[in-house]
Amino acid sequence: IYNQSYNEWTGRFSADGFDPNNFGIILNLAVIFIYLLIFTKKIKFIFAVPIIFLFSFFILSTGSRASLGVFVLGLFLILLLVGVRKPIILFMFPVFLFIFSDVLFEYIPIDSLNRAMSGVDMQDEDRFLIWRLIIDKVDGFNFLIGHGFGTTVPLIGMNAHNTFISNYFEGGFLGLLLWSTFIFYHYIIIIISIIKTKNFNAIFIFIALISLLGALLTLNWEFRKDLFILFAVSILMFKFIKQSKLNPIN
Repeated sequence: IYNQSYNEWTGRFSADGFDPNNFGIILNLAVIFIYLLIFTKKIKFIFAVPIIFLFSFFILSTGSRASLGVFVLGLFLILLLVGVRKPIILFMFPVFLFIFSDVLFEYIPIDSLNRAMSGVDMQDEDRFLIWRLIIDKVDGFNFLIGHGFGTTVPLIGMNAHNTFISNYFEGGFLGLLLWSTFIFYHYIIIIISIIKTKNFNAIFIFIALISLLGALLTLNWEFRKDLFILFAVSILMFKFIKQSKLNPIN
């Protein structure tokens, strides 16, 4: 019921019971899993492309620009890697795009497509204004320690769209510094693990658990979204760098 009323209001696609933005991230995780299958040569690139295009249809339908950005970045990286080894792939890609274009753009909800392709709109400008107001409230002694972890920002709650600003309000400069250090420390540790091990599926599951744990510890559900995107894209980038030095992908 929630999903149906939400879609009627926004015109955006999502699975039953999922917010479109969160569902877009889930779809991106599925695409990343397909990339991992390509990396490990469990599936040929020629067969993976139609699957990736199918997921791109759903990702565009969610209207989530963050999800679309992660998808485009991953697709660009894999085309760059494979194209260097096998230039014919770069010529085949427009053919696949032409074949699937009717499906991609005819059946995607128009509101989702407009939102995914739009730049800064009125809603974004309202968020920027709210973020500035939130930052202005962290003044004086609160600049160092904030207003207290777990406190509610007294501005409509739009801070949920920017986790860094939310943590800045709660913990001040020191809290933001500690929180950022926590993120990037684990970020570096995971990157080192990616370089040293070939068990990428295990690392992927570990990232998911760390993200969910972070959401529980900080009482901020957006935490898991940021870490998922940050770490998942990092896996792709470092795997591409490493794979480019090994045998070409079939």
